[in-house]
Amino acid sequence: MNLVPIYRRFALGLIAVTQIFSSVLVVPGGEGLGASVFRVLVLLMAIGLFLTVGFSSVSRWPGRSIAVAATLSVWMMVSLAWTPDLLTGIKQTSYLITLLLLIYVIENVVKDREDFTAFCKIISIFGAIITVLSIYESQTGNHFFRSSIQDSADFDMSKLYIQEGIAWFTFDNPNDLTVHLAICFFSLVIWEGKSIISKFLYVAYFLTVLYVCDLLESRIILFSIILFVVVCLAIGKMRRPMAVGLLVKVVLIGSGLMMVLALALSAQVESLDVSGFIRLQLIWSGIVMFFQTFMLGIGTGGFEAEMWTGGFFGATYGFANPHNALARILAENGIIGIALFGFLLVGPAIAISSARVVNRTTAFVAGMTIAMPLLLSSGSNPLSASSIQFAIALLWVGCRFLDNNTLSDPADAAKQPIKVAMPQ
Repeated sequence: MNLVPIYRRFALGLIAVTQIFSSVLVVPGGEGLGASVFRVLVLLMAIGLFLTVGFSSVSRWPGRSIAVAATLSVWMMVSLAWTPDLLTGIKQTSYLITLLLLIYVIENVVKDREDFTAFCKIISIFGAIITVLSIYESQTGNHFFRSSIQDSADFDMSKLYIQEGIAWFTFDNPNDLTVHLAICFFSLVIWEGKSIISKFLYVAYFLTVLYVCDLLESRIILFSIILFVVVCLAIGKMRRPMAVGLLVKVVLIGSGLMMVLALALSAQVESLDVSGFIRLQLIWSGIVMFFQTFMLGIGTGGFEAEMWTGGFFGATYGFANPHNALARILAENGIIGIALFGFLLVGPAIAISSARVVNRTTAFVAGMTIAMPLLLSSGSNPLSASSIQFAIALLWVGCRFLDNNTLSDPADAAKQPIKVAMPQ
């Protein structure tokens, strides 16, 4: 028996497990620096891989994402020179460095399509378990781990209601939990399930995750999951990668125009949805910070501090956190930061257009690319969430398998393109 694949699968399983427990498994004494077991593991694995294989094994698309992430990390560190909050800036920079190392590690550990499929299976199986535990938490009020929500309620008894009927498992808050469940659901597309039973399980998974998102009032994530499925079903009817790439670009542009429209009508939103109004006002605040600094940004980690000193609180009901990674990057890192970070999000659309086949990986990459901006609009600080870092890394490594020349079995290159078999 060849033990090398077993070691690789074990390493991938270890990454998936420690990522789930990233917010609760921390290195003693390193809590203030965000030294979780997951981040330390990724760092150690990256060092070991760099010393043994270097960058010679990094393929085209993951290599480009690593280069862009490295450039953005450097720019974020440069902007620490003028940030009003140096400590928060260092933490924000460390999140991007974690993403950079995670792409590098997964790219090197995943050697072939079988590894990638196995990794996606591990992620979605854990997601099913977390979904069941989340329903248990929400129905019983018994939680396996403490969260900042409980700490807030303990400090102020008037806030006890905020923890009723919700779940967070290991993710500290409901929004980060639903983001992770969405990523686990997206990973199901890679599975080769054509039987009636597998389709039934897929639909059951879909409906259960939707139920949890609705239960936890994560409307943005709810919409991202539905959009992902619709896009995958549409791609199942396509045969040309250029058509898939065009579809992704059209949806992304349409989403951007809808956001512009929502910002223009933000004053009318307040009477209909206070939560949505606050989110839009936070984004507006980031845009104002962007232009006030001549498009260079206020410095990494400075968003909350600028909310305090810049007089933005009046329109956001006292909320300082942007709740949107794009708004944070725009405000803190300016035109350079948003251009680099934007490539990390929508760059896979370019990879899709240059692919040779339309298959399950194409659907996965396309759906994830479209859903990613929505995932980054949920949670108090989306960029800090290990699930978001995990999703971006998985997305870019998936780009590697869009071409036939990256298949592990040379005979696969002669096969016809695989249609995406999604449940009807």
